[in-house]
Amino acid sequence: MMYALYISGTTKIENFNENIGALSVKLTMEDMKELESCTSGDVVKGERHAYMSSTWINSETPPLSSLDLCDVSKSS
Repeated sequence: MMYALYISGTTKIENFNENIGALSVKLTMEDMKELESCTSGDVVKGERHAYMSSTWINSETPPLSSLDLCDVSKSS
């Protein structure tokens, strides 16, 4: 089984290189069992998304064709 973990917010090349280096780490099934035994899913608390980001759920973006991006005179 393969697992993937997204590491967001990398802004420095040295951090990116360190993150890429993590790809060379190989975990055995014993390693995975030990890590999984440290916690269980019911320990996680709180919302999945930050409070303000929930305002974007189920919202619609207007179609690009409805925007007149070339007419800059309307923006002033």
